[in-house]
Amino acid sequence: LPAADLATELNFINPKKAEALQYTDYILTLSEFARESVIRNGWPADRVFTVNLGIDPAQFKPKSVYRKTGPLRLLFTGTLTKRKGLDILFRALDGLDSDALELTLIGPMADAEALLSRHEGRLRCLPFQHHEDLARHYQEADIFVFPSLLDSWAQIVVEAMACGTPAIVTENTGAK
Repeated sequence: LPAADLATELNFINPKKAEALQYTDYILTLSEFARESVIRNGWPADRVFTVNLGIDPAQFKPKSVYRKTGPLRLLFTGTLTKRKGLDILFRALDGLDSDALELTLIGPMADAEALLSRHEGRLRCLPFQHHEDLARHYQEADIFVFPSLLDSWAQIVVEAMACGTPAIVTENTGAK
């Protein structure tokens, strides 16, 4: 988000969070990343607990075959928004041979439409996918990429790895 938009959003959200915390005894977070953030902002460590989310192993199964030829298949899933770091991904791919890569983005469109249109022809966009279809995409990918600027957990990273797909993830996610 641009700094002005982020400031406006935080000015709206932070007072509501502060009010809710007055009535809060304990906080559950989805990752150590999120837990450390809460503690860093003044919440007592003995009142913050981490509960990681899991996956359904019947749904997200390891792939049976790893391809050894053809273009490198990269996969991103999540809301197609600037906050997910898609511009970072495109900058990283700029220096690579586009014929040697296939990039698939799966998820609902948010504020990244202009960014994606600048890279038209270099990627394939798919809308939201149900778990059974998403698992197939994870299994078909060679690498899952998640360049998010900030995510407290990122369940999709665990789903990709459960399907046997290596993940490249920024330090800005709880699933790192």
